[in-house]
Amino acid sequence: MKTDLVINGGGMVGAALALALARQGMGVALIDKQPPHISDSLDPRVSAISEGALRYLQGLGVELPQGHCQPYRQLDVADGKALCQFRASDIGAEQLGVFIENSRLQQAIWQALPETVTLIQAQARQFQHGEDGVSLTLDNGQVIAARLAIGADGAQSWLRGQAGIGLTGWDYRQRCLLVAVKTQGQLPDITWQQFTPTGPRAWLPMVDNQAVLAWYDDAATIKALEKLGPQELAQAAKGAYPAQLGDIEVIKAGSFALTRRHAQRYGQNGVWLVGDAAHTINPLAGQGVNLGFRDVQALAPLLLDAFAKGQPWWSESVLAAYERARRPHNLLMQSMMDACYKGFSNSHPLLAGLRGLAINGVAKLAPARRQVLKYAAGL
Repeated sequence: MKTDLVINGGGMVGAALALALARQGMGVALIDKQPPHISDSLDPRVSAISEGALRYLQGLGVELPQGHCQPYRQLDVADGKALCQFRASDIGAEQLGVFIENSRLQQAIWQALPETVTLIQAQARQFQHGEDGVSLTLDNGQVIAARLAIGADGAQSWLRGQAGIGLTGWDYRQRCLLVAVKTQGQLPDITWQQFTPTGPRAWLPMVDNQAVLAWYDDAATIKALEKLGPQELAQAAKGAYPAQLGDIEVIKAGSFALTRRHAQRYGQNGVWLVGDAAHTINPLAGQGVNLGFRDVQALAPLLLDAFAKGQPWWSESVLAAYERARRPHNLLMQSMMDACYKGFSNSHPLLAGLRGLAINGVAKLAPARRQVLKYAAGL
């Protein structure tokens, strides 16, 4: 099979790029080993989709499943008695974004894909790069030839390795436990994050009186919590979270390690990277997938402009502008999250005082609060 471009990885970011390119007439093959899996109960793997990313996706024709999107209009950040409240009304917006299960957003993007996208449920096994472009051999025996390959296959990107693109980064000393819970309807449109010396405790409201708790702590503590039964875990959460947590009932839970990774280059040998394949970030501010959508917003117009003009859109001279646009921004966000991690996840008395001053200072300075909020909301 021959096509213009092949994308390895049909997650939220890879599918969004396929959609953006195919809508303008580019032939795209999208490879993923399986379609989105929708759970019968709340999947704790959720994302906070910023208002800016939402508007972009809706502009691409993505219809979000309204019965599974929980808007949030306020974000509370606290450390001890220090509190800063960020409200959508501060920046003239109706909402800051929505919480949605990753699988449901992925499904919504897949459903918006036009017929010019060839969806292939398989796994890439071999990669070749030559003068005429690239080829991917799949585990079903199919061979895809294209001018360019996009690695959207996540943090452990196979295609990144095939292209010989190295990584820099490290592992954090924490894990994050995601706990899907039933609630008593408390705080339906408010998300909050309480910093503690051992790590943040976050509340992510979901539809139908449900929520996801994001609980950060050292690996041993998180792994011990994972072994608890639902009732024991609910009791442990009530002991570790602020009183505003209220009564909860655990549905399911799972954890993941926290890592920071950044590709040493965003592209070479016929492969260019987007999303987690290019960069991973500490998730405490919920910016991970939103950075991926910003990659798409930067890359798609560059490709489409050259494509429409009949220029070699697959050339490094075109694609280098993508890396120049995105690398500094992604690096800045990674550095900001590192500063939050190091500054807030410790018990040093001096830092505790400085944290309180910083949070209270932002709370009292409306211009600073609005600027932070606009940046986080992608507006």
